[in-house]
Amino acid sequence: MKNLQTVIPFHPLTQCRTKINRSFLSERIIVLLVIFALPMLASTNCFASESCITADCHANMGKAEFVHEPVADSECDMCHVETGETHPGEARSFELTEQGPALCLQCHDAPGVDKKNIHPPVEDDCTNCHNPHQGTQSKFLHKPLGELCLSCHDQVKKIIQEAKSKHAPVAKGECLSCHLPHASDNSTLFTSEYPRNAYTPYKDEKFALCFACHDSNVFNLKLTTELTNFRNGNQNLHFAHTNRYKGRVCVNCHGVHGADQLKLIHSESPAFGIWNIPITIKMTETGATCFVGCHKKKSYDRVTEVVNR
Repeated sequence: MKNLQTVIPFHPLTQCRTKINRSFLSERIIVLLVIFALPMLASTNCFASESCITADCHANMGKAEFVHEPVADSECDMCHVETGETHPGEARSFELTEQGPALCLQCHDAPGVDKKNIHPPVEDDCTNCHNPHQGTQSKFLHKPLGELCLSCHDQVKKIIQEAKSKHAPVAKGECLSCHLPHASDNSTLFTSEYPRNAYTPYKDEKFALCFACHDSNVFNLKLTTELTNFRNGNQNLHFAHTNRYKGRVCVNCHGVHGADQLKLIHSESPAFGIWNIPITIKMTETGATCFVGCHKKKSYDRVTEVVNR
């Protein structure tokens, strides 16, 4: 069917007659409407612009030393979704796509899968430890690692503050030297195995946690003149304490974080149930004398062997 035509009267400037196809006129009107409507549609969608970060909005976002990848890539809609309320201005104009750890698990693998022990903050909310956008610390931690851990672990913090001697990793704030931050098959989120009992027959693998830093020969050699200062003459007293059926474990005498005596030695051992066995050690230049609740007073000297009766 032929298209109807409209005759346009003479134009006063051209004095000519123009014919316009009505269907063509309709298409042009539609195109114009779309062109004018697009800015209005864009203004209702906060993610329609190139970025949420402008001079006026979220200007500091993405400027930190460490920036979460979705923030760096302006992919705000990976975590945030519009609710229909006006933004900016209205409260609750955005909500998270998921709540709690489920939000992070959209991209990250679940850290506690198939692990026996999970760090409680992991099950609660990842933002307990991590800033979801950016930060001054690696891994977007809220604070330096040691400070962050002590913000929850008050008892450990108290021990460290009152300690006369501190375990080197603790003094450096290197908690991850011994603990995993999310989950572990070992107790207390240890990175490796460590015995939980006060006594155990000695085997190297039981103390894998300690031997990540310390030399296992200290506990395997009966005689030595170099490996340890805890010796009477050349008798290795670490060997004497550990290599027996009821071998003592490290925490019987030493504080893993810190202690109120030198050499990380407790003044009271917490390893024996309801009775905290007292330990008092008096150091000399070449040895010491121990006053303890588990045996009578004994002395040792690295230069001149002491005979204890």
